[in-house]
Order: sequence, then structure tokens, then C-alpha cells
Amino acid sequence: IITELYKTIGMELKIRLSVHDPERMEKYLGTEAVWNESESMLKSMLEEQSVLYEIGVGEAAFYGPKLDYIGIDSIGRQWQLATIQLDTNQPERFKLGFINEKGQEERPVMVHVAVMGSVERFMGVLIEHLAGAFPVWLAPVQVALLPVSEKFVDFAATVEKKFKSAGVRVAVDASDESVGKKIRNAEKEKIPYMIVLGEKEVDGENISVRQRGVKDQYSLSLDAFIEKVQKEIQERKK
Repeated sequence: IITELYKTIGMELKIRLSVHDPERMEKYLGTEAVWNESESMLKSMLEEQSVLYEIGVGEAAFYGPKLDYIGIDSIGRQWQLATIQLDTNQPERFKLGFINEKGQEERPVMVHVAVMGSVERFMGVLIEHLAGAFPVWLAPVQVALLPVSEKFVDFAATVEKKFKSAGVRVAVDASDESVGKKIRNAEKEKIPYMIVLGEKEVDGENISVRQRGVKDQYSLSLDAFIEKVQKEIQERKK
């Protein structure tokens, strides 16, 4: 799940097995024997899955070893993001237990999972990694509708409803600005797609689609374009 998530945003990951520092056992809960067993379990799991990893001595949490997922952003910076932590010490400390299928009391093992780490920090890293240019499936506004004048605002609202009913996030720029200014504003906001709406669109002709960062426009029917956007959202294209 974690690797698939980061793959969809185009961020390379590497895995660090974060273990305790045997020379500083006063920093950790539990005995060294428990730590060695926990770390051996995680190491075996990684090797069974043929996963490449590095060792981080002293990077473990105070209660157990962990797998840290280090994201490498678009300019090469490294960020510790997701983490999976194996905790045998706190269940022991709090005397947690359950009755197993044999009717015997058993001590559980806790697994702490943070897919994004701090959500706020993850969003900051994501915005910088993508330079604000979110892929269609992730963009807050996926399509901008730009009526050429006030005369076409009502038509734009009708088109807006059609997009929304198809599950596409859309916004209408009903300002008094020129079409050129509206396009520039949408480009600055890094909206993936822009559609200018005027007389020919009202008459039922194909729409002209402008894609973020692409100079040339292309023409197709409104229904075909909605299907195209839906497919990109479903497939989570970068």
C-alpha cells in the first residue's frame, strides 16, 4: 500500500531498517534480547520479500525497531515519510493480553503504521515535489471553465453541473476579465485542464481543450472529454 501510494505521485522510495544502538540501551524500553528478536523478525520479512534496504543504527523508536520509508523528491532531497513500527515492549509494559483460540492468555504485539507520517508535513513535501502541479486525479480543481463573456456564464453553469455529476472537480471563472487573463490565471493556479466556452460551444460544437503546460489545443466532444478525465482519475495517471 505504501509503495503504491508513493508511486502514484512519482516519488522514489528507499527503505531503512531502523534499529537500536546496543551501546546506548538506556534509551530504550525492554531487554537487548527482545530488541534483537524484533529486529530479526523485520529483517527476515524484508529478505523474504527480496526488498532492498539499509540499516539505521540508533534510528529506532524508544519502544521498538521500525521500517522507515524515505522519499526522494524531484530535486533529490530525502524525507522520512511513512513508517511501520514493531512494538513488543509497550504491550509488556501495560500488561496487555488476549485469549487465543486455545483459551490461553497471550501477549499481543503492537504494529504502529503511519502511511504519510504527519499529514501536514506530507502535504508540504508533496506540494514542493510536484511544484504545485498536481496530476488530474489529485488536483483540487481538475477543469476550469472559462466563459468568454457574461453572456455565456449561465451556459458555463450548465456545463459545470454535467462535470460535477460525472465526479469531476470543476470551477467556473465568471469574472469580467478577458479570456486571455482567465487562461493565465488558470495556468498560474496550475489547473490541469481549461475549456473556453463561447458561441460555438453553445451551438453544440466540439469544445477546445487547453492542457496545463501544453501550447497546442485539441478539439473533441464534451462527453468524450468527460470520459477522458474520468479515465485519468480512475487510473491515477501522473
